[in-house]
Amino acid sequence: MKEARPRERFFDDLAARWDREVPVEETHSVLEDLLAPWRKGLSAARVLDAGCGTGQLAAWLHRLFHPPRLVAALD
Repeated sequence: MKEARPRERFFDDLAARWDREVPVEETHSVLEDLLAPWRKGLSAARVLDAGCGTGQLAAWLHRLFHPPRLVAALD
C-alpha cells in the first residue's frame, strides 16, 4: 500500500480530530437552524455535497427526509 503524502495525512488527522471534538448532535442542530428556510425545497432535492469533509452534512440530509432522498458526498 502506498504511504500517504503529508497533505493527505494532515487532512486524515484533522478529520479524526474534528469528529472527536465537534459532537454530531451539535453539528446537526446547527444545520437544522441554517437550512430551515430551505427545508421544503430540499425535501425533493438530489444533493451533491462537494467537499464533504467527514460527511456530517450529507448524513444529516439523508436522515432528514423519509424516504431518504439521493445524497452524494465527495471530498
